[in-house]
Amino acid sequence: MAVLAALWPASSTQDRPSGVDWPQWGGPTRDFQATGVAWTAWPASGPTPLWQRPLGEGYSAIASVGDTLYTMYRRAEEEVIIALDAATGATRWEHVYAATWLSGMDAQQGPGPHAAPLVYRDRVYAAGATGVLHALDARTGRVVWRLRLIEDLDGTKVMRGYSSSPLVYNDWIIVQIGGDGHAVLALDPADGRVVWRGGSFVNRNSSPIVARVDGEDQIVALGSSEVIGLEARTGAARWMHPHPHRFRENIPTPIWANGLLFITSYADGGSRVLELRRQKDQTAVRELWHDTRLRVYYTNVIRIGDYAYGSSGDAGATIYTAVNVQSGELAWQSRDIARSSAVASNNRLLLRDDEGRLTLATATPSGITVQATADVLSAGPPTPPTVRGTRVFVRDRHKLIALDLGPRAGR
Repeated sequence: MAVLAALWPASSTQDRPSGVDWPQWGGPTRDFQATGVAWTAWPASGPTPLWQRPLGEGYSAIASVGDTLYTMYRRAEEEVIIALDAATGATRWEHVYAATWLSGMDAQQGPGPHAAPLVYRDRVYAAGATGVLHALDARTGRVVWRLRLIEDLDGTKVMRGYSSSPLVYNDWIIVQIGGDGHAVLALDPADGRVVWRGGSFVNRNSSPIVARVDGEDQIVALGSSEVIGLEARTGAARWMHPHPHRFRENIPTPIWANGLLFITSYADGGSRVLELRRQKDQTAVRELWHDTRLRVYYTNVIRIGDYAYGSSGDAGATIYTAVNVQSGELAWQSRDIARSSAVASNNRLLLRDDEGRLTLATATPSGITVQATADVLSAGPPTPPTVRGTRVFVRDRHKLIALDLGPRAGR
């Protein structure tokens, strides 16, 4: 999605970690790709540690811009947006706010926060589990504005907590909130004013993306039982396609590449690939296939070429699975990888699993080969790693650690 990569302003190179900024959920192109990074297999003693520090409850992924990291965590009845020094892990600032769970929400699966911050220009945009969206000064943590996406804008209350990570497009902040006629919003970054509203669905846990469909940019968003496309500059409806699920709980982020949209969820939702084509001023949607052999619950999917890779299963054990995106044909399945979230560089995967392991592996259409593993975190739902060159930042519900996966880690 080069359309996104072009939006990120260059940050200062002074004291800057090597590698490209990772300013949002899914990285610079929102598809969990770290192009051109050369991770080195580490020895049995594990990857090179740089630092670690305590961090509270939550699953919020880590944004990395310049020499600063941004994430969120929970402390009792409060949520905290935090900025940290990427070189040391030291706190630069914190913004703390009351975040009592709303009536009807269920924190048994973890009280959040779930969404990742978005860093754009000189601000941080962060949405907590109760749907409070803050715009903060990225250097100081000063509040610029805040919105209650559920109470103020009539968004859908999500049972396990608001989870959609914000997106930037055309200098607007795009948020997914659910509702009739306003399921997706474009906000003015200066003051939070609504620029446009579009789409109708009951919101769940997925995050929106941008797809360039034959020259037209569209916001693609996955609701509780359907996926929709909106014209990105106006919010005008372009298309809708069913993606039913008996639990009405669609979580993973859609993946767009080469005219094909890949969506997945667990149970009977399974995986589905849609071909999108523009015909005059309309978008034609053709379902290429649907299959439940790759069904992803709350982790992510990596697409490399014509193949998609992910942890297939429901609430119990999973099996790491590869399918051909074009045909839906099952390529292989492996029990060598526990339920994992992952980032990719070329055909190398860096996986963080729900048993606390970090794994480096090579995935191809013929199989997966593990190069190195290390126990680095506590068990629990895996937040995807954040990548800055060979530096990797990973977290659990207790701590955040920084590792170096460069050549010296293999000596």
